[in-house]
Amino acid sequence: MQVANQVDFDAKVAAAGDQAVLVQFVSPWCGHCAESKPKVLAAAKQLCGKATVLSVDATLNPKLADRFGIDGYPTVVMLRGGVEVTRLDGVEDTAEVLALVNGTPAKAPKAPKAKKG
Repeated sequence: MQVANQVDFDAKVAAAGDQAVLVQFVSPWCGHCAESKPKVLAAAKQLCGKATVLSVDATLNPKLADRFGIDGYPTVVMLRGGVEVTRLDGVEDTAEVLALVNGTPAKAPKAPKAKKG
């Protein structure tokens, strides 16, 4: 998983070409974000070569968070060609993250997410 910011985000998305890009928007104070990190990292390892996985600290990159309408954390947005395809509000397990790219329905319920503020 790569860390992205307002300066390099678009370049990292463009470098992915036709591959899916998963962007996890997080906040350092968010307990759910800390719980979801190992799940997203596990998904990133399994998706190596199939998708680019980025992490964005929304508190340090508010323009990116606003651009994608992020109103809670963690939120995982899937892009193709720089355009949002789908999103996941909260991360319950690795399978949910993999399902975004693989197009299979996630079975686990959504985890509650922390609101901005």
